[in-house]
Amino acid sequence: MTRTNRSSNPASRQRKLPPFYQCTPIAKALVEAHQRGVQVLAVLDKSHETDKYSAATFLHNAGIQPLIDDKHAIAHSKVMVIDRATIITGSFNFTKAAEEKNAENLLVITDAPELVKAYEATIRLHAGHAHPYQRQAALGSSGTAPARESGNGEVHGNKKSKIYHLPACPGYAGMNPASVVTFAHEAAAEQAGYRKAKNCP
Repeated sequence: MTRTNRSSNPASRQRKLPPFYQCTPIAKALVEAHQRGVQVLAVLDKSHETDKYSAATFLHNAGIQPLIDDKHAIAHSKVMVIDRATIITGSFNFTKAAEEKNAENLLVITDAPELVKAYEATIRLHAGHAHPYQRQAALGSSGTAPARESGNGEVHGNKKSKIYHLPACPGYAGMNPASVVTFAHEAAAEQAGYRKAKNCP
């Protein structure tokens, strides 16, 4: 399992991450990478918003904006894509229990650019319908979590140019529907690697 940590440590350009990575050395390595200017995209399960302290809290406090994918019963993918070159996947869910107690498997894939593209596309798909992490208090007496700000789904990104538009942008209405990907928030678009159109107000 030390191979995972070594893979996470070298200086690099971009990392896309799975819902489970509460292993402290990994989280610390991500923060260090972020401080070096590496783009870190973390798409996490909704449990991270209600846990007392989670990897999402740690990353958020360090200046990385995690995204929460709450569109599924559990966001259960266990995948890392590093520098658009290396895929890490398997049953190993990047927790201390997986590291020290469980019987797990971990697969490190290199030299497979088309597979990297497929995994990146899947991560971006989930990032597109996720929302920015917001620390929530424990469940109230009603048994429901406090309300969070929800997106209006009006942020449109161009899959080819990786540029997103808002309704007030001049080119918003003329976008080709076949090239459009919808994001719940600007933050989600930016975390997915899109940049705002220059002609947007």
